[in-house]
Parts: sequence; C-alpha cells; structure tokens
Amino acid sequence: MDVSGDQAASPLEAAGRAWDPIQALEATADGILVVDRGGHVLHANAVFARMWRIPDDLLATRDDDALLAYVLDQLLEPQEFLSRVRELYGSAEESFDILLFKDGRVFERYSRPLLHGAVPAGRVWSFRDVTARREAEQQLREAEERYRSIIENIPAIVYTDGVDSEDLTRPRTLYLSPQVERILGYPAEDFYADQDLWFRLVHPDDVEAERQANEQLIRTGHVRGTELRYIARDGRTVWLRDWGFVEHDAEGNPKYVHGVLMDITERKLVEMQFLEAEERYRTLAEQIPAITYVDIVDPYDPDRWTPVYISPQVRSIVGYAPYEWSDGRLWRERLHPEDRDRVMEEDRRALASAGAFATDYRLLARDGHEVWIHDEFRIITGDEGQHRYRHGVMLDVTARKRAEDAVRETEQRYRTLVEQIPAIVYTWSVWPTEEPSITYTSPQIGSILGYSAEEWSSREGSFFDVVHPTDRERVELESRRLALSGDPVDLEYRLVGKGGRVVWVRDQAVLVERTPEGEPRVFQGVLFDITREREAEHERDTMLARLVAGQEDERQRLATDIHDDSLQIMSAVGMRLEGFRRRLPGPEQTAAVDQLGQSVQLAIERLRALMFDLRPPSLDREGLAPAINEYLQQSVGSAGIRTRLEDRLDVDLRPETRIIAYRIAQEALANVVRHAQAEHVTVSLLTRGGGVLVRVEDDGRGFDPTEAAARLGLAAMRERAELAGGWWRVDSTPGSGTTVEFWLPVRAGGGLPVGVPPDLRSQ
Repeated sequence: MDVSGDQAASPLEAAGRAWDPIQALEATADGILVVDRGGHVLHANAVFARMWRIPDDLLATRDDDALLAYVLDQLLEPQEFLSRVRELYGSAEESFDILLFKDGRVFERYSRPLLHGAVPAGRVWSFRDVTARREAEQQLREAEERYRSIIENIPAIVYTDGVDSEDLTRPRTLYLSPQVERILGYPAEDFYADQDLWFRLVHPDDVEAERQANEQLIRTGHVRGTELRYIARDGRTVWLRDWGFVEHDAEGNPKYVHGVLMDITERKLVEMQFLEAEERYRTLAEQIPAITYVDIVDPYDPDRWTPVYISPQVRSIVGYAPYEWSDGRLWRERLHPEDRDRVMEEDRRALASAGAFATDYRLLARDGHEVWIHDEFRIITGDEGQHRYRHGVMLDVTARKRAEDAVRETEQRYRTLVEQIPAIVYTWSVWPTEEPSITYTSPQIGSILGYSAEEWSSREGSFFDVVHPTDRERVELESRRLALSGDPVDLEYRLVGKGGRVVWVRDQAVLVERTPEGEPRVFQGVLFDITREREAEHERDTMLARLVAGQEDERQRLATDIHDDSLQIMSAVGMRLEGFRRRLPGPEQTAAVDQLGQSVQLAIERLRALMFDLRPPSLDREGLAPAINEYLQQSVGSAGIRTRLEDRLDVDLRPETRIIAYRIAQEALANVVRHAQAEHVTVSLLTRGGGVLVRVEDDGRGFDPTEAAARLGLAAMRERAELAGGWWRVDSTPGSGTTVEFWLPVRAGGGLPVGVPPDLRSQ
C-alpha cells in the first residue's frame, strides 16, 4: 500500500468525496488494524476491537505496543506471535498465518506493508475469525471418518458402480468396502483390476437372475432384496442380498449405482434346514397312527377356537375327511353324550389357564361306532403372553380301553395266579406306620424259605428278622430311603430260611398308592428266588476268569514270541543289511538296500506296536486308566487325533474286569482311528451303579449302527460286555460323531447291585 506523494483525486473524490475509506473498513467483516512505522495505530475498525476484546479506553491510546501486551495472554503461543509481529514490522513481505487462542478460537491473519515509495511506512493487518468454519471442517472430517469406519466395519459389502452407457446391465466397479475380502475371499483391488471378476463369481444357476436384477435396477432406479449366490475363492457358495439405487446426472441419465450386499448365507442355511424340518414334521405328523392338529385360539374368549390343521388320520380313525373336521363344531357334536360336558369343561379350563390338557373320552365315528380317544394338547403363547395356538394329538386308544376291561375281568384270576406263582408277592406299607412294614406276603415265602404255611403265619417278629445279618443294615437303610422317595425298589440280598438255609432273592416293587398329600403309602412287589442264578453267575465268573486268563496268557505268549523271535530276527536282518550296504560299490545298489532297510525298520515298528496291543505292560502294573492313556498316546494320538482321558474311577477292578474293559475300549478306539475321520476323542472312566462305566466319544463322521455292526466289530464288543455281566451300546448317526458306552460290574456275580441308578436299570 503506497501512500507517498500527492496524487490526483480519484473519480469518487472528484464526485464530491462520496467514498470514505474509513467507512469501507468499518463495513468489512474482517478486523482491520493499520499501524505506522513508529508503532502508532492509524486505524482499527470495530470488528478488530471486538475480535480481540480490546477495551475502548485502551484502543483510544493508539499505542500498538500496549495493544500487543494486552492480547498476548489470549494466545496459545504468545511469544511466537510477538516475534513474528516484530519481524514483519521490519519487512516488506506479505504474510498469511493461523492464530490459535486458548479459548478455542481460530483467526486467519493476513498482513502487508504500508509503503512510502519503496520504504515500509507501516503495516496493515487483517484478521478473520474462522472458528466456526474450522469447527465445521473438523466435524466434517470426523463425520467422514465415522462414515468410513461404519462402511468398513458393518457386516456387509458397500459398493459404488459406474453405469456404462453402452451396456447398462454391466456396471463398472468403482468402490467395494473391505468386507468383500472376508465374505468372498477376494480383495477389492482384484475387482478394480478385473471388471469382469464380479460377473464370473455369480453362481451358474443365478446368472440369468443377476442379469434381470441389473435390468430392473436401471429401469426402476432401485433393486430391493434380490438374493443371489456367488462362488467364493475357497469354493464356498455365498448368498448375498442386494439393496441398491441409481444416482442420475443432471440430464436424468443413470450415472452411479450405490448399494449394500448383505451376507445371508447363514440365514439361507437355516431356512433350508427349517423347510427340511417342516417337511419332516409334516411327513411324521401324517404317518404316525394318530390325529395331530393345530387350532388358533381367541385370546379373549377361550371358548372360541378355529382349526387350522388336521392330519389325514382323522379319516381312518373317525371316518371324516380333514376338510370336514376343520369345522370345530363337528368335534363337539361327535363327543359321546356321556362325556361331552366333562370334556368341554376340561377343555375350557386348559384354554383359560394355558395349562396342559390330557384326557380320555369317546367320539362317535361317522358310522356310529364308539372310538376311545386319548387327547393331549399344549398351549403356544404369543409375544405378549396371549394364547395363540394349541398343538395336540389324538390317539385311538380303543384297543387299550378294551384291554383295560379285560384286565378288570381277569383280576380275580390274577389274584389266584399270585398265590400260585413260584415267587413271593408282597405288600409293603410305608405310611402311616412309624416303621415300614410288610403287611402281606403270599404263601410261597414259606416254601421258598422252608417253612410250612402254618409255621410262617405263626412266627413272631418282622420280615427284616429273616434278612441275612450281613445284608440287614443295608436293606433296612435302603428300605427307609425308598419309603420316603417313592422310587421303585430293585434290591438283591439274602434271606435266612429254616435251618439256616441261605436264599438269594431279587426284590422288585413299585409304588401303587400315595396319601392325599402325595406321600408314598403302599408298595407292591415280588421276591424272586435267584439262588440258582447266583450260583450260575459264580460259575460263569469263574469260567470268565479262566477264559480271560487263557486269552491273556496266549496274548502274552505271542508277545513274548514276537519279542524273542520275530523282533530279534528282523533286527538282525537290519544290521546285516547295513553291513552289506557298506560293501556295495554304486549308489543304485545302495538305494535298493536302503529301501529294504526301511521296510525292515517299518516291520520292526509294527511288531513292537503289535506287542503293545497284545499285552500293554501298564495294564497290570498301573491299572486301567494308565493303560488306556498309553494306548491313546501311542495308537490314537499318533494318527493325528487329539485325545482326552477323564478318569473318575474310585473302585478297584478285578483283573478280568480290567482286561475286558481295556479290550472293549481298545476296539472302540481302533474303530475311531480306522473309520471315524475324527479330530477329537474323549474316553471317560466313571464309577456308576456298583460298576465301571466307560464312554468313548468322538466327533467323526458317524455311521448307521444297523448297517455297520458286522464290519466294525460291534457285536464282539457287546458279547464281551454281556459275558462279564454288563451291557454295551452305541449311539451314532451319519455326520454326528459316535459314542460307545459300556458298563461292567465290579463285584463277582454280575447283575445290577443295590442302589443302581435308574439310567442303568433301563439298560
């Protein structure tokens, strides 16, 4: 700004001084400060004073140094600010920089010299408050960052395509969010470099659907929920759901396509599984010999309900077609008159309370004959707890009812039979007496224990007096426990008959009556004389011990022969081959001998493995768990299968029981290695029901036990367990892994001992 010399008047000055430069400075939105070379403020507009918060009295001094001293405390870097001001006052350069204030304000500062000729005569400073703009820019950057973070982290592919005016159905890929690599296995850069890649990934069966979706997108401007399949890099089929829209240019021509591709593969798999399950359920419902039904229930009036499904069996059971039975009135009309009021009241209560419904009643079939029905349903409630549906099944129990009538007719014959069968029938009352007592025994107790009917009926004392002293405390304690719980009785113990004769009995009884409060009242049971069974079991255990000992002796002999003969011979062959190899002249002969040596070494390793399989030393020295663990490490783990052993045995096993348990587990684990293709296998050893429970579980491919029984040695494992007085079972389905489980008794004699858990009684 050159203010030197007297210059001619401007046009505005010539027009009568209509233009005032001071007024122009006051009208600007920037703060203006003009300072001469001596530090005297020539002019400062009101915006400047307001921006820098300078009091009027200070501004009136026109002292630039005073103004500088006043404003320094407002700045984040006051010394740098002051240094730059001093530097510019002695310079002819223009400058622009940013000032940051402690209170967060931001100013742009522009400065240029005030020249007198070519000599600086002062300085003009211009300040603009850009705080709001800076904040807006920062917010914009943060918003952009948040948007990018959202785009690149949502579990979907966000895309932008450019529309090709020559082929509207094949847009060009401009942007793909990084999730495309996680979902399809290809980074976004691959699609930018190869514009046809996306179209090549479309599943062959969906190519036409993809083309139609693109045509719809260009024609309508959007595509909503198109579901297509794509082939990922690893060969997986991935389902994507496309939501997109078209952005047009100013002339209305398609320019860009923006959209989101959601990975719905998991949902599609669930849908397909649901459809398969629904089809299986419908097939099951329409094949079982019962009527299945679904009704919609009015949540505000339980008496009002509408059938929505009835299975075809309604025709074979009552003679009506499903469409006829879909009128709820027909069910009411066909209720037997003697049952109608009772059944309708029970139905009403169940619907009103959302409780379970289960009752028997008669229906009149189309031809008029009576059909006994057992009807059960459950209420399915809505999201707000309102009754929505009832799902039920009606079983034709006519045959059962006739059988019950027949039972009643033969009850007297049964009583006569009870008095004649070769077992002791008894009634055991456990309430209200202080001590449980046998209130009735059939006459056979006398003959089984050697008493005449008169001798037994005239004897004094309780039933427990004839229990063997060794078993008496156990039987009394178990009897008191069962009297409180009401559980079924299943005991084996000894009775002492006339003359001291010991008789083994199996005691089995069930609760037949409870008190009004639900407490056990009366048991009815049968005592079977199992003395001969016990003697036979003892003989069987003796034979089993001899058989196992013979087998194991033979295995030991074979293992010894292998060690002392075959293994030594093969080792000698290996050493001779090595000596022969050293004397060979050429590499071809050496390679041939090396191959023979490897075969010999493999044979030695297999012989050692066979020795271990025939008789693991740890089975006798350390017990069942260490022997199985050793087998897991050497034979199963070496096959690449991860193994785990859970040892919770707290009983000592007889040698023959230990050997049989090991052999069955060994066979089950060998099947895992040979056939299961499993990654994990777990062996559990548990004390259960007076015996050892062994469970072998794998996560392999599973199988159908009915088809593979012969080739997998399942029958042999079962026979081993049953020979030892236990049981064996397998649970497996294709694709769901396999569980082999067996139980062997600890004590001699086999059978299920006192207190065996219900889950083992059923085996």
